[in-house]
This record gives sequence, structure tokens and C-alpha cells, in this order.
Amino acid sequence: MLKMTSVHPLTESGSTRTAFSLARRAGNALVLAVAVFGIGAIQGCGKKGGEGTPTVAITGEPTKVVAQVAGEKITLGEINRVVQAWRMGRFRDVDPNAPEPVLQQKAVDNLVDQKLLMQAAKAKGVLPTEDELNAAMEQIKMRFPDEAAFAQALQQQGVTEEEVKDGFRSDMTIRRFIESTFQDTVKVTPEQAKGYFDGHPEEFQRPEMVHARHILVRAAADAPAVMDKEARDRAAAILKRLQKGEDFATVASETSEDVTAQRGGDLGFFARGQMVAPFDSVAFALQPGQISDLVKTQFGYHVIKNEERREPGTFEFDQVAPQLMQKLRQDRTDDAVKAFLEGQKKKAKIKREI
Repeated sequence: MLKMTSVHPLTESGSTRTAFSLARRAGNALVLAVAVFGIGAIQGCGKKGGEGTPTVAITGEPTKVVAQVAGEKITLGEINRVVQAWRMGRFRDVDPNAPEPVLQQKAVDNLVDQKLLMQAAKAKGVLPTEDELNAAMEQIKMRFPDEAAFAQALQQQGVTEEEVKDGFRSDMTIRRFIESTFQDTVKVTPEQAKGYFDGHPEEFQRPEMVHARHILVRAAADAPAVMDKEARDRAAAILKRLQKGEDFATVASETSEDVTAQRGGDLGFFARGQMVAPFDSVAFALQPGQISDLVKTQFGYHVIKNEERREPGTFEFDQVAPQLMQKLRQDRTDDAVKAFLEGQKKKAKIKREI
């Protein structure tokens, strides 16, 4: 189904085209793990390169060479870091609970594709500037309270600031190569989009949706009991303000620790199953205008307000045309990238254990 809602960290699904977009969706630890290898830029582009399904995980030192692409090495450390990122977050076409050998093989596929695209991009000369990379790094750092917290996160993930910057360099380079080589040449007309719309009516059914706001007080799932209690107490105090009649949007702007605070906690409309549990079930159980009690998720403590409910129906073409044309352009771009990678793999000298 063509989703008409905006992507938010609470959502269970959404496009993961680039590592930069993932950075906006993910927790801080996942941001760093994703950034190091630009995982999102080429997710799902290439076909599986290994023979069969592996049953034994590769072990050894992080420096162990597992694959080579035209002389460029792919180490076990790189592979396992990609697997770690996949297990921490939700990525298109990746089952985070898959066996380690399966995810390792998929990580090699991803990294082989990345190497091939980087080599082609360098040949075309589409590298980002240092100023652009520094700006990307600054946006990542803004997710942390201060430099010390950023440094601690780097240490916990076992990466350096330079490795994160290199990850952004790779991601931005590949994105630019794809845009200039494939995306800019893909054309989709309104007539083609209308033809797709008419031929796939099942994809344009609008499910029951709610429009909600929320206030979040962050508390990590593995936070010590004292820190969890402190977060819950702050959330409870916020709830009391709302129960006394204070305006939800105003209180959200003042107190919420989510990115939606700047718009009064507004999450817009979303369908059932798009938000994490139990946030999702509570939001749909509320009546319009009703405010929830405290709701605990892996992000922390929420207070939710149901603003309005929209009954299921069918989208009109005009309602979905811009998003549909973008989807069709992206699908055609993906197909072009896949074909390019398959061609490169036939020409390049590739060695791999899995």
C-alpha cells in the first residue's frame, strides 16, 4: 500500500533510502553504526552473491579479510558492524532476527555493492566537499547533549569520529552517483502514474487512521531503575498539567524530548500498526480529544492525545499522484541500479568466503 503518512522514529515502517534519512529515524547508537558504512544508500539494490544459505557464522579477528572487490578489502569487522546496525533498527528487506550467518552474507552483499558503486562514483568524480561532510557531522552531533556524550557514544560503538565521517562520505558519494547516473534520467508521466493507479486499486485503500500528538520523556529500555523512575516522575508531572486543562500543544512544545516538540507534538495521521507497541494500540483506543495515561515504549514515557479519527476509504488519484510518481521513479531507479551492479559484478574481480 502507498503510505501517506510521514516517517517518524516511532513508526514501524518507512523508506530507508539513505543513511542520512536513517539517522533522522534512529537512536543515537544506531545513527553511528549506520553512518560508518552508509548502509541505507544501497539497501536491497543488489542480488545475493553467496552460494546457498550459510549455516555457520564467520569468526575471527575484525581485520580478517572476508571479501575483495577489485582489490578493495572487506573485513569481518565491517561485516559485523553492519549486522549490528541491522539488529538494532528496522531496515527495508532485513529481518533483524535472522541467524548470524544469513545476516553476515547479506552484509557482504551490501558491502560488495557499496564498493562497486564507490569505485564507479570516484571514476565519475562526484565526491562531496569537506564543507558538506562537516555539515553532515554537525547534524549528527546535534543529536547529543554535548561533545562528551558524542565521544562516549563513539566509544560504546567502537568507532572513531573519522570513521563516521568516512561513512557519510561513502553515503553521499553513492547517492550523488545514483542521482546523476540513474535518477536524473528516469521519467514518469502523470499518464503512466494514472495507469498504475487504475491497475492496482488494492494499493490505494486508506485504512482507519488517527491524528495524534504526543509528549515524550526519554528513558532507555535498559536504563537503571533510578533513571527510569526519574523519567517516569517527570512524565507524571507533565500528565498532571494536562489533566488540569493546560493546552497539549503548548506543554508538548515546552517539555517533550521528541523532535515533534517544535510542532506541539504533532504526529499527523497514521494507520494502525505503523507505530510501535503499545503506543499504537493506545492511540487507536482513545476517543478524539481524549488524553492517555503514561505509555511506556522503548523510547521512554509518552502521553498521547487523539486529535481526530479518519474512517477507512479509497484515495483519489489526485491525493496520491505526487507520492505515486515519486515511488515509480524510485522503483525504476532501483531497477536501473540493480542492472548496473549485475553488469559490474560480471566485469569486476570479486572474491568472497560467503
